[in-house]
Amino acid sequence: MNEIVNGINVKYDRSEGINRKKNKWKLTDSMSERIKEMARSDAQKSVYMGEAYHNLVRNEASKVAPNRGAAIAQATRLMNQSAAQRARNAKIVQEAGDKWLCMLMGLPYKAKFEDGPLGTGAHIFDENGDEILTYTPNVGWHQRSTKEEQEVFDTMRATYYEAFHEARKSSASEENTLGNFDAKA
Repeated sequence: MNEIVNGINVKYDRSEGINRKKNKWKLTDSMSERIKEMARSDAQKSVYMGEAYHNLVRNEASKVAPNRGAAIAQATRLMNQSAAQRARNAKIVQEAGDKWLCMLMGLPYKAKFEDGPLGTGAHIFDENGDEILTYTPNVGWHQRSTKEEQEVFDTMRATYYEAFHEARKSSASEENTLGNFDAKA
């Protein structure tokens, strides 16, 4: 589903509600080989972590990412309520606990809203209590990586780094060998 929230086109799937199951990501042999091939190709072009690699990383990280689009849409709806309605909701949440807010949002996330001189800000936390989104009126939405996403980034980066440097090392030693060629006859 697409929705315009604060001038941003937000894509999310409403079916990914409270019962959404997280995928466990693992670096497969075929994915490892694909990353290494990209690294070797990039090394030949003298490009570090080219566009194809970044696209692959984003795609893999999205497999373990929380549904930020739905969280943004629901949090924005709550923030756009009148101050009186937000105060009533805050009182209900205090009395009933965070679970009520999770049910209100229809997502497995907790949210903390703050009214300030520039407007309402928000902090969205995942099931583990890690902050995944922050909203400030003067900046907008800012995404933070989950532990699962960071694991994907780190694993893929390490695989790429090793293959890239091996390819550069190999290329440098080939150049040195060719550079020692004496053309005198």
